[in-house]
Amino acid sequence: MKNVVHAVEKHYGLHVYDLKWISKERCRLATDHGRKWLRIEEQHSALRRSLILDQVARHRYRKTPRFIRTKYGEPLAEVQGVFLSLCDDVECRLLRINMEDVQSLAMDLAKFHLALEGVSIQPTVQCESAYSDMSMKREALYELHQHAIRGGDTFLETFSHIGPMLLKRADRALLTASEGGMPKRFSVNAQQLRLGCDPFYGFGRDIYQQVSLIEADSILPGDPEEDVASALRTIYGSSVHEMAQNVSAIAADFLAVYDEVVGGNREQRRARIVGLALFPHEYAEIAQDYLKARADHSPRSSGEVEVWVARLAHLMRGTAVSREENHL
Repeated sequence: MKNVVHAVEKHYGLHVYDLKWISKERCRLATDHGRKWLRIEEQHSALRRSLILDQVARHRYRKTPRFIRTKYGEPLAEVQGVFLSLCDDVECRLLRINMEDVQSLAMDLAKFHLALEGVSIQPTVQCESAYSDMSMKREALYELHQHAIRGGDTFLETFSHIGPMLLKRADRALLTASEGGMPKRFSVNAQQLRLGCDPFYGFGRDIYQQVSLIEADSILPGDPEEDVASALRTIYGSSVHEMAQNVSAIAADFLAVYDEVVGGNREQRRARIVGLALFPHEYAEIAQDYLKARADHSPRSSGEVEVWVARLAHLMRGTAVSREENHL
């Protein structure tokens, strides 16, 4: 504790009254200038986050924490070979899937995306377009379905019952996204950034369920409309029995608020977002993983097959295969 207090007082000029370690890398501080978060950082990732958050703040989005500069104007403090960052404690309640919270999230997400338009960073990874990604996943679904038709283990037998529905849904999603101009979108907006995680998680709470900390850890190159689709999948994936309001009305309201803030061609954007949300991503990822495992080693043991069956069954229990298709 003394080392942390000394470092904060020396480098930031803040007096620390109390602190609580939440993890090995993160500490919550009570100071004479309010509550702060202290993080132990890797220099490269911390500087990248600092750059993003500073630029987002300059574009008038105020709900993300900015790095507090040291007394010497640096974004990080180096203490005995360890890099520390300090930011404000941005509080936020846990978001729930109801009309009020969904409207608030849609507005925050739209404003955040508009702020990200002005952010320029060197890409750390090469990303595929969302449309290309869906096309490759559709190929995996088709290949796995062909294996399932020929028969084999219990996993293939289970998949054979849902394969036709998944392919139908994937084709509808690709067609809808194409009608919205998604194939051309990536080349025009190749430098875009997105939140990169479920917005209900990113804007509602951090992993400790205490505060909202969009600290740019998840931000990555990609189409921001994927964030909107992710939020829609969360809405449709929630238990209808636990919701007092109709899930379709909540989803429609979410899109309406987002459209109002972002502007532009709403019909085309909605087609792209619905295509993204409709596509059976989770099933396609299972198909890709299974095909890779099948290519790496065959035959598989009964125990391995049971793991694949359990993974598929878990997903099928979570959401009905045709549920999103019926709503969207």
